[in-house]
Amino acid sequence: MPKHPHLTRIGAIWYFRAKVPLDLIDAYGGKTEVKRSLRTRDPQEALRLVRIASGEFEKDNEAHRARKQGQTTPLTDAQLSGLALEWLEEAARRDILSDIQNGPLDQFEAEEVIENLREVWGVEAEQLKRGYFYDISRDVDAFLEKRRIILDKQQDPYWVLCRLILRASIEQTRRKISRLEGDPNPRPFDELFKGVVDPHSTAATTSFVPIAASPSPISASKPEGRTLRYPTRA
Repeated sequence: MPKHPHLTRIGAIWYFRAKVPLDLIDAYGGKTEVKRSLRTRDPQEALRLVRIASGEFEKDNEAHRARKQGQTTPLTDAQLSGLALEWLEEAARRDILSDIQNGPLDQFEAEEVIENLREVWGVEAEQLKRGYFYDISRDVDAFLEKRRIILDKQQDPYWVLCRLILRASIEQTRRKISRLEGDPNPRPFDELFKGVVDPHSTAATTSFVPIAASPSPISASKPEGRTLRYPTRA
């Protein structure tokens, strides 16, 4: 039988099991113990998995303590742009997986989805224009939590990241519409983020959007032979 302080077996399945440190019980929602299945019956595989789970548990504890102490993660402008790009890539993978699972749409379904996406596009474009980041901040918080990154909401880097990820969300919506309309060549992800602007700047919101030659998702050009209702700036 493999030995590890956090390894236990219930029936035929192996589990990770650890006591929550007393100073972190509040951070774990009042739980005094963390337990989750390793989804294996193999003792050696369980030993390998429990070591990984133990490392993640310790990192989580460090992150929780850092939050309690008010510590934040210093990030450069380039790192903030990289996080926004990472968010966009994850969103694209989720959409592709969803398309595979749901199967192809007929013309009526595709038109309905496109219309809904345009509405989302319009709402997010207006939020970006007005600097309204409350809705996207919930996605940003979950994204940062997953990566154990701590940003102070009273400091500029957090709101710069919110702005970038909202911009990324608009881009992803544009890509969904393009894909449904048969565009096989969306612009590469690595052309999207070039820099970061001051979140208090009064400059147009597209001023920090990377490639000047790339089409703006807010003012996309009209493809020949089709009439598309893209949101426009007021």
